[in-house]
Amino acid sequence: ILSRDDVPVTLRESLMTGLSERLQSFAASMVPHSAQKAEIYTFEAREKATVLLSVGQDMRSIEALVRQLHDQNRLTPSLILRAAFMGNMEFVTQSIAFLASIPVRRVASLLKMPGWFGLKAVCLKAGLSRQNVTALKLAQDAAADLQLDGSEADIDTFSRRMIERTLTAYKNLDEADQVYLLDMLVKFSEGETRKLATRLLE
Repeated sequence: ILSRDDVPVTLRESLMTGLSERLQSFAASMVPHSAQKAEIYTFEAREKATVLLSVGQDMRSIEALVRQLHDQNRLTPSLILRAAFMGNMEFVTQSIAFLASIPVRRVASLLKMPGWFGLKAVCLKAGLSRQNVTALKLAQDAAADLQLDGSEADIDTFSRRMIERTLTAYKNLDEADQVYLLDMLVKFSEGETRKLATRLLE
């Protein structure tokens, strides 16, 4: 059901969330001392799956998904940034537009403006922090030079490349922003990229 395009994305997201919560409870009951780790892993996997569910959806479907996530208090800065680092700027744009109560086309235009002004203005209106804006700007700049063919199979590669690009730019930030960005990268990345971000945090 989760992979069927004829099932509304909002329903698939609800089913996926319910399943992940049951799996988390099962894992915690089997190994009680690892409950916190299971919660973290489940949260990260659910965020990634949510972003993947929105890939290839039309604007109305993404808008409905964004509204559902907001109603369930899960339209978080972490989810929006993860979408950006996975190259899903449609989800990012819809999310910011909803949170800022600004038309989607206007937000899309502001996000594409050169420099920081447009991005910062709309993101702060949406309730994102200054550090969220910094991370989002780096992701946006990296995404501008990369191409995504729209297939789910391409997203992991795209995400890794964008994270690597962002890692090369983080040294230009102040220390607080560096730590925040690296925390985000540790959470979003995998394999060697995660190891690198972890080492830089030490």
